[in-house]
Amino acid sequence: MTIQEFLDKQTRECRILFQTLNKLILDYDKLVTVEVGSIMSVKEAFVYKQDDVFKYGLTATKNYFSYHSMVMYAFPEVLDTFKRQSKGIVFQKGCFNFNTLESINISSFRLFLEASSQRDFSPVIKHYKQKKK
Repeated sequence: MTIQEFLDKQTRECRILFQTLNKLILDYDKLVTVEVGSIMSVKEAFVYKQDDVFKYGLTATKNYFSYHSMVMYAFPEVLDTFKRQSKGIVFQKGCFNFNTLESINISSFRLFLEASSQRDFSPVIKHYKQKKK
C-alpha cells in the first residue's frame, strides 16, 4: 500500500495528523524513509526506517494515536523537554499515546525530533543487522 492509499482511507482528522507529523519527521531526520507497514498489532501504520532498520512509527488505533521511537527507547533523555511540556500524553519507554494533534506541543515535538535525529543511531542499526544474520 502506498502512503497516499493509506491516507485516502483515513478520516480527515487522522489524515491531517499523519500528514503534519510525517512532514515534521522527514524535515528533521533526513536519514529515514517512510512506508506503510505494521507496528506491533497495528497492521497499517507509517514506518520510518534508517538503513532498513525501524527507527520511528506512527499509528492510529480506535482510541488514540501512537508515536513509536527506537531513539527514545535507546536514548530516553531525548524525551525530557518534550515530556515536561506535554499534557494529556501517555508516555511509555519507547512510545507515547495521544488523542489529537492539538494535544502535542508542536514546538517541543520539533525539538524532540531534532534531538532524536542528532543521536548516533548506527549502533542500533548494527545490532539489529547482526541479529538478522
